[in-house]
Parts: sequence; C-alpha cells; structure tokens
Amino acid sequence: MNAVSKMLQAKDVDIHKAVGVLQNTIQALSAYRDDFDQVKRTAQNLAERWGAQSEFREIRKRRMKRHFDELSQGERLSDGESRFRINVFNASLDIINSQLSQRFTSMCETNKLFQATLNRAQDNALHQHADHHDSRDLSPSFLV
Repeated sequence: MNAVSKMLQAKDVDIHKAVGVLQNTIQALSAYRDDFDQVKRTAQNLAERWGAQSEFREIRKRRMKRHFDELSQGERLSDGESRFRINVFNASLDIINSQLSQRFTSMCETNKLFQATLNRAQDNALHQHADHHDSRDLSPSFLV
C-alpha cells in the first residue's frame, strides 16, 4: 500500500504503471482476505513476542424473544474467531477494496482512453484504437 501511495503522489507519475500497481494491490487484498488463518498465526506469534493476549473472547449467547409466526431466527455468531473474521477482518478488507476500486475508476478509464498515445504503442495498436474510439471522426483512408 505504501508503494502505491508514494507512486501516486510523485510529480512524474506514469498513469499506466500506476493503474497496473493499483490492480495488483486490489488482487493482493482479495487474496489476503482468503488467508485469514495465516494472518491469525502471524498475529498470534507477534502477540506472544509482545506478551499480549491472543485469544478471542467468548460471549454469552443472548436469548431473543421469538414470535409464534417466525420461520427463522437470526443466527448470531457465538464463536469469537468467526465473529472477528466476518465483522472485522473481512469487513475491513472489503471496505478498502471497494474504496480503491471506486476512487481510481476514472484514472483507469483515462488510462484506457489514452493508452494508444503512449510511446510504447505500435502502429497497428494505434490504428485499432482509432478505429474503435474515433471511427466517426476519421476517414476510411486514414486506417489503411
């Protein structure tokens, strides 16, 4: 995350590289979300070194008044680890992922739109881009 932040704040930022790094970051966060067990082991090892508590507290299951016509009762998570994984870990990563996607959508669209003007583009890529995006403005002889 720090590398992405520094890259985007640089004066001479390359939008194409920044979009690639952002997409890699979003993919890494999605993969990180699936590695809760590894993250938990790392956190427990760190807590042991610091002498901090690393156990999840168990809470008492609340008794809820049920009405006679209720079909299902809302299951509450009584397991502290599951509750933390769903309500804190996954929720935090989902918020970060959606914020990254939403905030940089326009930059990704700008990159797609102007990608053909980059120095790395080949002639046939420029012609394809012009044919796809600017076909109304170009004569057929231009694309030959």
